[in-house]
Amino acid sequence: MFTASEREKMNDFFVTFGQKYRTQPHPLQNYPHADGWLLVKGVDMTEARAKTFQELGQFWSNIYSEADFKKNKHYYPKGELHRI
Repeated sequence: MFTASEREKMNDFFVTFGQKYRTQPHPLQNYPHADGWLLVKGVDMTEARAKTFQELGQFWSNIYSEADFKKNKHYYPKGELHRI
């Protein structure tokens, strides 16, 4: 559990998946899909990547900062699928 001060320092990161998950099931969970993203909270990109690897292993494609993801959000019409 995070303190209020720690939560204020957390940033949003967006994890996306490869195109093969548009037609194939994801090997770990039912929620990953090529047209959606997972929201990961972290202090920085390194922490967000570590959390993503812990949850998904190698079965994801990209991770974006909030600023970078805003430019690409329209490619993911299913929206947020899950939070880590």
